[in-house]
Amino acid sequence: MNKPYNIYTVFDKKFLASGLALHSSLIKHCPNDFHLWILCLDEEITYKILEKLNLENVTLVHLKDVEDTELLEAKETRTLREYSWTLKPSVANFIFNKYPNIETLMYLDSDIYFYASPESIFNEIKDYSVLLFPHRLPEGKKNKEEIVGKYNAGMIVFRNDKNGRLCLDWWRKECNAWCYHLEEPGRLGDQKYLDFFAEKFVGIKVSENLGVDVAPWNIKNYRRTVENRNGKIFVMDVPLVCFHFSLFNFYYPESTFFPNGPTTSFDYTLPSPEKKYIYDEYIKEIYTNMKKIIKIIPNFREGTLTRPSVFKTLRQDVLPLIRTVLREKLRVKIINKQMSNKKRILVTGGLGFIGSNFIELLLRRGYHVINVDKMTYAARTDLNFDQNPSYEFIRKDICDLKELPQNISYLVNFAAESHVDNSLKDNSSFFKSNVGGVYNLLELIRKVDMEKRPVLIHISTDEVYGDILEGRATEENRLRPSSPYSATKAAADQLVFGWSRSHGIKYRMCRSGNNYGYGQQAEKLIPHTIKTTNKSQKMKMHGDGSYKREWIQVEDNCEAILLIMEKGKDNEIYNVSTNEEHTNLEVVKTILKAMDKPEDFFEFVPNRPGQDLRYSTDASKIRTLGWTPKHTLEEHIPTYLKQCEIGEQRSSKEKTFRKRILNKLKKIQ
Repeated sequence: MNKPYNIYTVFDKKFLASGLALHSSLIKHCPNDFHLWILCLDEEITYKILEKLNLENVTLVHLKDVEDTELLEAKETRTLREYSWTLKPSVANFIFNKYPNIETLMYLDSDIYFYASPESIFNEIKDYSVLLFPHRLPEGKKNKEEIVGKYNAGMIVFRNDKNGRLCLDWWRKECNAWCYHLEEPGRLGDQKYLDFFAEKFVGIKVSENLGVDVAPWNIKNYRRTVENRNGKIFVMDVPLVCFHFSLFNFYYPESTFFPNGPTTSFDYTLPSPEKKYIYDEYIKEIYTNMKKIIKIIPNFREGTLTRPSVFKTLRQDVLPLIRTVLREKLRVKIINKQMSNKKRILVTGGLGFIGSNFIELLLRRGYHVINVDKMTYAARTDLNFDQNPSYEFIRKDICDLKELPQNISYLVNFAAESHVDNSLKDNSSFFKSNVGGVYNLLELIRKVDMEKRPVLIHISTDEVYGDILEGRATEENRLRPSSPYSATKAAADQLVFGWSRSHGIKYRMCRSGNNYGYGQQAEKLIPHTIKTTNKSQKMKMHGDGSYKREWIQVEDNCEAILLIMEKGKDNEIYNVSTNEEHTNLEVVKTILKAMDKPEDFFEFVPNRPGQDLRYSTDASKIRTLGWTPKHTLEEHIPTYLKQCEIGEQRSSKEKTFRKRILNKLKKIQ
């Protein structure tokens, strides 16, 4: 009985066709690895039909076997829908008690359908006791979480361990006491209780799998990312595991010519890749199941809608389809016309701190941007330019890129591993990205016809010069890197020089100092100091904090890079520097003072190997192009702090949070 994937669901006759579809999708993708318990809310139809169908890997559960005194009392005051919600934790408790060897158990709403094995779901809970699935509401809908909760109660996984059972029992007691389709502070049905799991219990995991619980309420995030790759459905470049067909309605009987469901607010029937690859398979399975049911009960029509007259179908279903198709064609035509007049810029690493700020600047200036990003830990998740029609996204490692998009004028390469401490622990990823990635980009440019080649805007760093104990480094200084990070950046610079000389590739190289500003990764000095101080923890300072760096606000740096792209000379290096030098100790004390903390609220730790004492560059060349910085660090820190929440920075211009950049990915390959 203890299969790898133990699952249970609860439904009545109205969801019989969808419940059978859930079972058939599991049979298709993991025929020997699952067991499904079905609590039948009605005996006379649901239990009878399922018993006659004798489904593989299924155990039918009588309602009377689960109900106890508390449930029977609750049943008196609740609708069938509310009672089905109330039953969820009790059914799990029943199964665990009857089959104590079961390790994990997943609840699924009956209207969930699998497009791949649930293996990835169960892999996520391996080291945890409870697995929750976020709603992932799109732009403009996040505020609804205050009403419906953060997590969807239509999917949840429990481990049969102490923490999992404690959490399950708490949920059961809360649902028994109150579970109504009413909005109250901290409560809505069985669902909003899930928001309190992490506060009350340990071992709670929130699923990070973007291919799980794709649903009508978050499908907007996935638009233009649905693909069929050799018979497997992908969304956002990951396999679609399951779709939640909430509020799914269908007409009976089936029609070859007219839509098989009404045009609802979720647009299940409207033409789209989602319909082609997701909906069409499901509706086909639904009608197959209806035929099975009708063989047993010929007049069965539960859960279906009566097909309207031809006139009504044309008015309420067909005309909306036609309008949608025409609107989409017009929208594409307008966008294509706008895009034809814009220069196309390929940005690599555009979800990083500097790259994302540069993309925002490009879009404001009217460029069309194609962003290639691997989406490592350093990728920002609080961006809002993904809905701009002049923005496209390709989720790809630059090392694996096979060809460049056509008709690009410039390739601006930000993609790099950049945290020095990480390079001291394991430098393999630095070599792969910073050297191997640049090599691949250079080769891709070389393969393009000479007259169509983009100019490479290569983002380097002042760290390639190494220690500058006196004066300032000019662009002619020899390279003397001191860390694995700066060595890989210097190696990449040399590759650019070699490919330019040998293959005629045009480049413009930018070397700037320490950037700061909103959205910077928390491992960097300024956000790290703010984060640790907000947690009442002392900042750890390497050495004695006396080493000097030049500091540049990220928007100033992006303005400089854009100026180099637009007005710089080919095959030239440009230092980008404010000449504003501060020791790390001075920076930390400035932050602590602005936060009303004691200036000694930090502690010294041993210095890291190869620590450079001072970076300083001469930026005379770029200033001849007309660039001057607008910000200073000391003036900017108070503003920076006002825009920070504990542990994360957010600009006031940003209207959305939580993985917004994953919305509307558009593959260009």
